[in-house]
Amino acid sequence: MDEQRLAEILARLDRRLRRFEVGQRCADCLIGHPLLLCRSGDEIVCHDCRLKRRGRLPSELHHIGGRPSELTVQIPANLHRLLSSAQDLWREWLEPGSKEAQLIDLILLRHLGPLFGVTL
Repeated sequence: MDEQRLAEILARLDRRLRRFEVGQRCADCLIGHPLLLCRSGDEIVCHDCRLKRRGRLPSELHHIGGRPSELTVQIPANLHRLLSSAQDLWREWLEPGSKEAQLIDLILLRHLGPLFGVTL
């Protein structure tokens, strides 16, 4: 990954983290991780709860190692958002869908999954 690409990723992350004040939480479930928060009208909610409010299931299909990986898993939308954000960090130096990319994703899923009720 070159310096320009890393700077873009970090700037995007910084903008996302600054969208919400410290201590703000989802109006429905009280989760407070700033990468998971979004707006639903005038209220702040997490990605899962926004989907629920729209009458959708709060889960999404995640491609382990990134697309075009055929290895997929249905996971909570909040966890999917975190794993997809992490993929941005290695996407430039690992081929999406490669065994190495899948391994990194599986390690992250193994460690972050239990926080969202997902176990391998």
